[in-house]
Amino acid sequence: MVKDQPLSRDFATEGLVIGLLPFPTEGSDLICNRQVRILLFTTGLALCSIDGSANDLAGQVKAIQNLEREGHLPEAIIESSKLIDALKRSDPQSLLIPEALDRRASLEQDLGRWAEAEHDYAQAITLWQPATSLRPLSLARELNNLASLYSSGGQFKKAEDLRRRSLALRVEFSGSDSPEVALCLSNLAADLFGQGEYTESAGLCRRALDIWAKGAPERDRSDLALNTLALVELRNQHVSNGLSLAFAALKKYEASQNPRKAQVAAYEHTIAVAREANGQLAEAQQDFASALKTLEGTEHPPAIEQYNLFTDYARLLFVLHRKREAKDLVRKAHTEISKLDRTASQRYTVDVNALVSKH
Repeated sequence: MVKDQPLSRDFATEGLVIGLLPFPTEGSDLICNRQVRILLFTTGLALCSIDGSANDLAGQVKAIQNLEREGHLPEAIIESSKLIDALKRSDPQSLLIPEALDRRASLEQDLGRWAEAEHDYAQAITLWQPATSLRPLSLARELNNLASLYSSGGQFKKAEDLRRRSLALRVEFSGSDSPEVALCLSNLAADLFGQGEYTESAGLCRRALDIWAKGAPERDRSDLALNTLALVELRNQHVSNGLSLAFAALKKYEASQNPRKAQVAAYEHTIAVAREANGQLAEAQQDFASALKTLEGTEHPPAIEQYNLFTDYARLLFVLHRKREAKDLVRKAHTEISKLDRTASQRYTVDVNALVSKH
């Protein structure tokens, strides 16, 4: 089985306020502009305050940052909630509120609290909509983040609709050849792949690759398009092309700044599937094992990615007559999916149950 393309959350820069960054960076910065103070922290959250009242907010953000860095995500969510409450009390119309809601949603998503994350993303979208003329790319980012949540749960059509809205804003306000547009095209391609729309998916991937080839190397995420294109090629039985593209995606991503283990594991997973399709079962088994080790080496492995990896690896182990190990992975897959408050794509659940019943 070919797994769904994992999506990375979006990033955007608008004027003085920075949204979620693709990768955290050390330290913080303070920029003064008249009476408006803007503090940027490794959480990617931008906070503004008037007349010098930024210190308290800075302390709250710093506390959230430290909790995240130490892996205490539930505690970080609690502190984020306190921050949101404080912002609502001080200025209910503040655009800092949707920024903070977005950050809390991302933490909830990392912990598999999908219903809570969905609520926060949706609330942030509602708050951004009246400010669309002022912050159109913030709304575009939020639409993308909620779409990514839906994609992770196999709700590809819902994700597609949001992604197309986000794409329209990107094209209008960033230009058709911007990195943000390329990223949105890649994510939309993954959603279409999940619905079996392979021709359109491949076309969007190629458009994204063309944009990234023109420049902006510091924001190049062509690995996303390469990986989805690899999956399309595998679906179309072009195994050699798929394998080459899968290797290219991993190589590109590993050369980026601060690659995340979960994403590396996802690309190793694609390579394993490609090698299995190419009849290289021993090599595929090694790649599956490497992907599993990489993913389990992360502090908070995504439950969906673990589920997909466990089920794909289990199938290969059944083929290799290693049924006991395969059944252990199937049990782990069910354990991971039970952590989520939404179920995975139905076709995955059917596949796993078929394995259990037949063997």
